[in-house]
Amino acid sequence: MFSHHLDEARVRELGVTTVSIDEIMRTYDVVSLHSASTPQTYHMLGAEDFAKMKDGATFINTARGAICDQDALIAELQRDPSVPSSTSPTPRSTSPIHRCGPCRTSS
Repeated sequence: MFSHHLDEARVRELGVTTVSIDEIMRTYDVVSLHSASTPQTYHMLGAEDFAKMKDGATFINTARGAICDQDALIAELQRDPSVPSSTSPTPRSTSPIHRCGPCRTSS
């Protein structure tokens, strides 16, 4: 788990292990993003992060679109269609994510 908000006491209380975004993107089979949209989280994930994902890893974004650089996500999905992706809530019909063939959206 990665969080800007948890201190060590809360991490122990929850019984979770914290890791860097880099480690998450490089090693996990499923990356699920849950975060509020704030100035601190704007484009928290970008091209370098998506390029680190394992072949066949799944990216699930239940956070607001501004947290991910959507153009970078689209570029990675087009470069490597083995990376399944799902976004929820469904992006607006004008969102550039709809240009991406392998991307699935769900509401």
